[in-house]
Amino acid sequence: MREIKFNAWLKQHEIMVTVDSIDFAEGEIMIIDDTGIDRYFPFEEIELLQYTGLKDKNGEEIYEGYLVKWIIESINYPGVFREHICEVFRNKQGAYRLRGKTIYETELCCNRKKVEVIGNIYEHSHLLEGATNGSS
Repeated sequence: MREIKFNAWLKQHEIMVTVDSIDFAEGEIMIIDDTGIDRYFPFEEIELLQYTGLKDKNGEEIYEGYLVKWIIESINYPGVFREHICEVFRNKQGAYRLRGKTIYETELCCNRKKVEVIGNIYEHSHLLEGATNGSS
C-alpha cells in the first residue's frame, strides 16, 4: 500500500519541512518543530510536495518538486554518459514524470533506480539551467 506523505516549502522561512498533518477545514498544515512544539501554517504560506511513493537509487524518498540527477548512457555512443538535472512533477493524468532543460519528459517510475535526489526546486532552481556533462 502506498503511503501518502507530504513535505512543505515554507515560503516566508525558505525551508523544507515534513508535514505532520493537514487540516483542510482550517486550511493549514501542522509541523512539529525541533523543540517538539506544534506549529501551524496556512496554505497560502506553503507549497505542498506530495511523496511519489518511489525512492531513488540510494533509497531516498522522491517528492514532487524535487530535483534529481539522471545519468544515462548514449544510445549512439556506448561508454559515453550524459548527466541531466530533472524536476519531478505530476502531469495532468496523475503520473509522476521527469522534465529538464536537456531532456524530453519521461516517466519517473521507469527511471527511479537511475536517479539520485539532489535537492528541490525551491532551494536549487539554478541547477535546472542544464547539466549536460559528457563523461566516459
